[in-house]
Order: sequence, then structure tokens, then C-alpha cells
Amino acid sequence: DGEGKGLLYVARLLSQGTNSDGDTALRVMDKLVSQWPQLPDAQQAMGILALRFGKPQLAEAAAHEAIRLDPGNPDHAFLLIGALVKQNRLDDADQQMVTLLNKNATKTAELRMGYARLLLESDQRDRARTQLQLLLKEKPGETDARYALGVITVDDGDLDAAERLFKPLLKGRRSLDAAYQMGRVEELRKNFPAALEYYERVSSGSSAIDAAVRRAYVMARLGRVDEAQGIMQGLREQVPQLAQRFYVTEGDLLLNI
Repeated sequence: DGEGKGLLYVARLLSQGTNSDGDTALRVMDKLVSQWPQLPDAQQAMGILALRFGKPQLAEAAAHEAIRLDPGNPDHAFLLIGALVKQNRLDDADQQMVTLLNKNATKTAELRMGYARLLLESDQRDRARTQLQLLLKEKPGETDARYALGVITVDDGDLDAAERLFKPLLKGRRSLDAAYQMGRVEELRKNFPAALEYYERVSSGSSAIDAAVRRAYVMARLGRVDEAQGIMQGLREQVPQLAQRFYVTEGDLLLNI
């Protein structure tokens, strides 16, 4: 089984390439898989790579072969679901998901969360929302599901519902992300002082840059234009590779005061 695990590792490495590397990566993997065609993880590796580089039909074929070789492995079934979603065969994906959940009752939360992410990546927001709601009904304390549903709810414009989802997350491991989202909620309500207070909480983490940019916009709306420009200047110095983006943002900010 070491060869299969090795091929999965190679697939992860090759999947980090750009889209233009896809055909080459798939040719390399095909040659490797041909040496161990009866290893389910070899088929899984091919499927993962095919999905990454926009070949969902190839991924589906690989998933079916992996399932044939190792019927009880949920990873293979989930690969098949991913391939179906990418082909917009959503009813088929839902049916496969029901079967997978029935066979893996102890992994319901993990599987629903993964399925919701797949659906969101394919812009299937309504179906993703359903999965997240079902997950939270089963496990109300599931932080990532609550956060993801909150983001969808903000985008839908239901700000009160979004607030109810994010407020409990302000303490815990997603506190900074939740503070950023609460800043969005208050900004959309045009409650700019409250929005600024939330954005100022986000001093680090994955939302820090976005929070700083929104903070600049809010400051400009409050008439604190010099401070807003100071934030943008600071961002250009801290993240020079994004300097062009920040110049464009500053221009937009000044035009929309």
C-alpha cells in the first residue's frame, strides 16, 4: 500500500501547478498509475489530479475504478461526488451523498462540510446552504459550518440572521474571521462606527488584509480621509506584492467618499 500512498503524495504535489501544467501533470500520473492499476489509491490519485485540472469525466472514471477496487473507502465515494458536482450532475451527487452518509454515520459532520465546500466552489449556494443547515441541526456547535452559513447569509442580505450566526463565534478559534464578518454586517447596515470597531479587532489572520481595506473605506466614509490613506500606504509597505491592488483600492476609495 506504500505505492498507493506515494502516488497520493505525488498527486498533491502535481496539483500545486498552474492550470497550464495540467496536461503534463496528468500524463505523468497516467504513466505512474499504469504501473499499479489495481491499487485503489492509484486510481484515487489520478482522480484527484483530474478534478484539479478540470477533467471531471476522467475523475469520475477513476473514482468508479477506485470504488470497484475498494468499495468501503469513503474517500473514493467522495471523489465521485466531487466529479459529479463539477459536471453539474447535482441530483446524482445528492444521491451518492445520501448513500455515503448512510454508510458513514460517524462522519456525518465532516462529510456534509466537505460537500458544502464542493457545492460552494461550484457556486451552488442554495444546495450548500441546505447542507450547512442540516449539519447545524445535527451539530449546532460546528464552528466552520456556522461561519460558512453566515457568509452565505450576509451575501443574501439577511443581516439579522447573519448576526445571530456570527455573534457566538466572536469568542473562539474563528473570532477574528467572525469579527471581520460582523464588520461587513454593520457596514451594510451603514452603522459605520460599529463596523470600524469590528474591523479594528482583526489584527492578524486570514481576514486581516481585507479588514484593513474595509477599515480604510469606513474611515473615508466617516470623513477621516487622511487616516484612510495612511492605512493604504501601510498596506503597500507591508505587502509590496499587492501594491498595485492597494493603489487601485485607494483610488476607488477616494472616488466614492
